[in-house]
Amino acid sequence: MTRSRSSSSANSRRSSRGALAAAVLLWSAAFAGGQTIALGATERGGSLAVGIAFRWDRKGEIADSLRQGLESRITFTVRVYQRRQGILPFGLPFGLPFGRDRLLAEETVARRAFWDFLEGKYVIQEEGGSLDSFATPEALLEQFFSLEEVFALDAARDPRRPLSVMARAQLEPVRLMPPLTIVALVGKAATYTTPWARKDVQ
Repeated sequence: MTRSRSSSSANSRRSSRGALAAAVLLWSAAFAGGQTIALGATERGGSLAVGIAFRWDRKGEIADSLRQGLESRITFTVRVYQRRQGILPFGLPFGLPFGRDRLLAEETVARRAFWDFLEGKYVIQEEGGSLDSFATPEALLEQFFSLEEVFALDAARDPRRPLSVMARAQLEPVRLMPPLTIVALVGKAATYTTPWARKDVQ
């Protein structure tokens, strides 16, 4: 099982002036925030399309921190399973294989967002990929908090066994980069991970 994705490119540079003040503001406010994940999956013509949306109620603070020269990071993890006969789904305690659903694919996508002072644009860079630039923070955040993956299904799999998708997201709303001295403190404290969301494929 493989997956595909497309992206556009842009050049970028960034600055970190005013980072400390913005970090403290966002870090304090984020503790009152909540986060959930919405998950959808559709099987069509030998492929599985998975859509994920991370819901965060402090988007305004993230946009402000980006303009101050900080960056945010989000990591999505997606797993595709095929059902097997058994009492318990997704494996028994201690990793015993009996009754465990079959893991067909697992994909992790990490991306960072920042403000490009040179170009005057917001930027998303996917780890190991190219850059996407945006004129407004609303456009950036819409893409930053969502993910679409397409998995090619193995023709040899048993079509009588249904598929399930599980996904979660981890958000670091403020990432301070060296030489800022409180990088360790804020980097660890302001990390939010959603519970696993599950979707049975119809």
